[in-house]
Amino acid sequence: MRRRTVVPAPRLSYAPAMRVPARLRARSDLVAAVLLTGFALLALADDRGAERPTDMVGVVLVLMATVPIALRPRAPLVVLAVVSGALMAALAAGYAAGGATLSLAWLFGHVAAAYSTRVALAACGTSAVAVLAGPLAARGRLNAGEVVGGLVLFSLPWLAGDRIRARREAASGAAQRERERIARDLHDTVAHALTAVAVQADAGDALLDSDPERARAALGAIGATAREALRDVRQVVSELREGEGPGVEAVSELVAAARRDGLEVELVDRRPPAVPARVSAAAYRIVQESLTNVLRHAGARRARVRLDTEGGALLVAVEDDGRGATGGAATGHGIAGMRERAALCGGELHAGAGDDGGFSVVARLPLGTRG
Repeated sequence: MRRRTVVPAPRLSYAPAMRVPARLRARSDLVAAVLLTGFALLALADDRGAERPTDMVGVVLVLMATVPIALRPRAPLVVLAVVSGALMAALAAGYAAGGATLSLAWLFGHVAAAYSTRVALAACGTSAVAVLAGPLAARGRLNAGEVVGGLVLFSLPWLAGDRIRARREAASGAAQRERERIARDLHDTVAHALTAVAVQADAGDALLDSDPERARAALGAIGATAREALRDVRQVVSELREGEGPGVEAVSELVAAARRDGLEVELVDRRPPAVPARVSAAAYRIVQESLTNVLRHAGARRARVRLDTEGGALLVAVEDDGRGATGGAATGHGIAGMRERAALCGGELHAGAGDDGGFSVVARLPLGTRG
């Protein structure tokens, strides 16, 4: 009975079904070329009412207006130009080539999806004007049905393709922003841990001979910091999987860690009881990066972390009594990353010399932003 509970068959049975659509997508242009060529040739055979009866030249022009679709993935604009020219020539000669206009509809959608709006609009607009010039040359006029039908036939696929392109670009932009967020999180986590380890290692080395007990305590702090860093890296990975991460409620842990590293830190916590998730995560990372910069660059003995409410925004302020804006913190990637975090929440961040010397980071993050 236990063997029946392990059933790999569904996974195997789904695999062929998933491969078939992929093969069809890869061959969609070839299938479209075959179907559109057949339809265009059938329409060409019914030449009643056409200015010119069907002959070999007409057949060749229709084939040139449909068969090249199979090569669309390799050179979309070249195929569009060939199809447009052949179709214009067929219509200008008076052949019953209206069925081949569907090939343009197919191309318009793909060109709009593959190129920027400006390029696609220029290419497809030129093609549409050229094709409409065909019956105008053949009869000296265009009737309203041809104009309206052409606009509908050509514009709908173009609009659909342009929408697909816009959605793809939006998805690509979201993916890029997510990669930048991950990079910021890893930078903040790893830089904070390595800075603390370096401080404790220097302290332990200096005390190794004169005060072995304090040196041993420094080594213990290095181990604790390394374990915390591993936990934070796991937390970043967990964010990728579950969308969760440390928030402003964990700022006290950052303050405690900085105190263990020898920095006197005062925490003033007057934050509101409910903070949106995105704002909460940004506040945590801003405090983390700021304290890292204090330990690494400032040469400070004391720092002050303040969480408060100001004008409907969460105020995050980190100030120290170090060297001020002359350290590397003023120009490194950390400040830029903090500004980006604040901007993503609709807020702002200022970093520079403090009112009483030292360095100051002040961020205002609107509480109306929901994460």
